[in-house]
Amino acid sequence: MDLQIALTTARAAAREAGDRLLSYYTSHFTIHHKSAGNPVTTADLEANTILHEALIGAFPQAGWLSEESLDNGERLQREWVWIIDPLDG
Repeated sequence: MDLQIALTTARAAAREAGDRLLSYYTSHFTIHHKSAGNPVTTADLEANTILHEALIGAFPQAGWLSEESLDNGERLQREWVWIIDPLDG
């Protein structure tokens, strides 16, 4: 993986996801609970989708670990892994 390309791609994806998150500050969003005391919003899920599509789309050989996605352990077989927390950082 070319780190400069990865950085450029990640920055663009983060900006797009950030724009989507900011759009929710002036509109209604839905809150669900993954478990007791563990909320997830529509904004979280949409940002996660944007990041996943951009990063795995550009680097399909990379693994994925995100707070908002189910972990299947496949990432453990990958040389590179994107670790994502879409709303909190």
